[in-house]
Amino acid sequence: LNGTESGWNYLWDPHKILHFVDCTKPIIINGNGCTIKCTDNLKFGAFDSSGNPVGMNVGTPSSPYIGMIYAQDCSGDIVIRDLELDGNIDAADIGGGWGDVGWQIPNSGIQLDNCTGKTFICNVEAYNHGLDGCVVKQALTAQHSRYPGTMINVDLHHNMRQGLSFVGGSGWTFIGCKFNYTGVGLAQASNPKAGCDIEGEGGNLCSQLTFLNCEFMWNSGVGLV
Repeated sequence: LNGTESGWNYLWDPHKILHFVDCTKPIIINGNGCTIKCTDNLKFGAFDSSGNPVGMNVGTPSSPYIGMIYAQDCSGDIVIRDLELDGNIDAADIGGGWGDVGWQIPNSGIQLDNCTGKTFICNVEAYNHGLDGCVVKQALTAQHSRYPGTMINVDLHHNMRQGLSFVGGSGWTFIGCKFNYTGVGLAQASNPKAGCDIEGEGGNLCSQLTFLNCEFMWNSGVGLV
């Protein structure tokens, strides 16, 4: 079935796992040490209508999920803690590339889009995702107040494009976090293959970010862009 999700056209709709849109009250996810793991043989990449892999930017993209934890336009505070997110990308059915280079298709452990409450993420591990371990995108311009966030002991490793893509936001603090091994040991990877990429997109600003006792090590690309 053809479907649309988050502004994309997909061959099949991505699964909604922990999926929150327009929430005004706090979102609290206590993992209690559990692991969410993507099942084997789901499709990631470009495929034709019969589900066969095709070349770069040919056919239609597919992804098992946008984010295992996905929040969009939520105004309440967000708390995520004590949880492991395994994208299992090595066991996926990989199709052709999509985008400017590699596989620029949504498929991340955590994706936060335009959320305006405070964010607290602690003791979370996200790895083996087709895009990033975590994406933070807040609609922050010079006219908007900042939406602060804190990550403590978050380990984002062995993802295909980035450990963390921070593409809009201000006032975030990262303590004891690891942004390591992007693209390492994976059959496919997408540039820039960095530990952390700080890059304002769509007119958004990135400012006042603090990293304390963090690691940016052993990535296929550079540690911090």
